[in-house]
Amino acid sequence: MTNQEIKHLLQRFYDGTSTDAEEQSLRQFFATAKADELDAELVREQQFFSQLFDDAPAISAASDAPKSATHPLRWLSAAAACFAVFIALSVGYGSHRKALYQDTFTDPDVAYQKAEESLEIFANAIDKGMQKIDEIPLFNE
Repeated sequence: MTNQEIKHLLQRFYDGTSTDAEEQSLRQFFATAKADELDAELVREQQFFSQLFDDAPAISAASDAPKSATHPLRWLSAAAACFAVFIALSVGYGSHRKALYQDTFTDPDVAYQKAEESLEIFANAIDKGMQKIDEIPLFNE
């Protein structure tokens, strides 16, 4: 197979439009190709395919292992218990957070003035940083 054909098959593979036969061709090509005969891009693809498909037999063998029989109600009761704990913690945390976030100003005009002062301090700090960047020759070109 030529490099151009391989690149075309790779594009189909990554687009999700390749057939099983095309994927098998890619696997076989990368399993038998020598890295010194491939261009740099295909060497990276060969490494990817070797990592991707070397573990495939172990995965399929693990999926064929017999599954232990568990009663479905055991999982349901465990899930219900977890959900109950989650709800209890959420309610407790929510009531605690309300006390943390209370208004610091009762007058909206004073709050607006303080917000403006804070933003002005922040803007001045940003301007100082931008002036230092302008001094760097790389950014002045």
